[in-house]
Amino acid sequence: MNRLWLLVLVLVLVSMSSCISSKLIANNMVGSMDDMKTSFFAEESPTYAREAGPALMKMLDGFLVSSPENVGLLSRGAEMNCAFAQTFLDDHDRTWAQVMYKRGKGYGMKGLSLEYPDLAKALSEGTLDSIKAELKKVDEDDIRLLFWTGICWGGEINAAMEAGMMPQLPKVRAIMDRTMELNDNYYFSAVHIFYGTFWAGRSEMLGGDAEKGREYFEKAIELTEGRFLLWKFMFAKVYAVQAQKPALYVSLLNEVVNAPRDFDNDSNRLANQMARTEARRFLNMATDFFPNYVPPKAGDGFVEEDIDDLDLN
Repeated sequence: MNRLWLLVLVLVLVSMSSCISSKLIANNMVGSMDDMKTSFFAEESPTYAREAGPALMKMLDGFLVSSPENVGLLSRGAEMNCAFAQTFLDDHDRTWAQVMYKRGKGYGMKGLSLEYPDLAKALSEGTLDSIKAELKKVDEDDIRLLFWTGICWGGEINAAMEAGMMPQLPKVRAIMDRTMELNDNYYFSAVHIFYGTFWAGRSEMLGGDAEKGREYFEKAIELTEGRFLLWKFMFAKVYAVQAQKPALYVSLLNEVVNAPRDFDNDSNRLANQMARTEARRFLNMATDFFPNYVPPKAGDGFVEEDIDDLDLN
């Protein structure tokens, strides 16, 4: 019996040592995950990145199993899941996109519950006023966690296309409002794209305002000096389609396709390459969105007045 208990004790100690070791390894992986993320977003081949992305995120999932309360890993989990869904899945696999957005939101909410428990409680069961009050306590050091939680949440609502989730949208807007207050330049000024899509992505009958959305798209392009090509693509895909401006649509997509390679760097190369790929695809879909549109002949140029006052380069 004594030998049996000794064996059990040894096994327990070995197991505890293994768990502690795994947690220490996971906790030391935040910097390495940033290096891997940099490599991912610097990738020139969208196909390669799409194939490699799930393995990278699954490794991150494993680290979070070992260290489930590591806020640094949680915020990066929200970012990677959401960025992957936005880049590769929104227009191609909404079911998978919803899964990724939901997982990213879960990581973000877990991080907020650790850093700002009162905010997490308000987001779960509080009033909109209580949410806004708690959001005021979030400082810029935690903008990554806040921003990606909001983007993942909004992405989940959009991917699900379920009316029952729409009442959650004011909470997402409150999160993005606070992000705007903290730093509207964060992640290539993406908060402006959120609002551009929010306003221009719906008809007036459903509460949309295409021209208000346009202002946000133009601001994001201005702040990034037109070098983050995904925003021009989104401007065409969302605003130009909703406002039924075919010449603007074609002009923007051509700017993306023909953008010089020196626009690319390690932080935006994958996004720019993906924008070029999608822009070519959407150029071929122009007549789907604008059935009566007749492309100008070579050398005719574009005559739509709407293009004349745009400075998107």
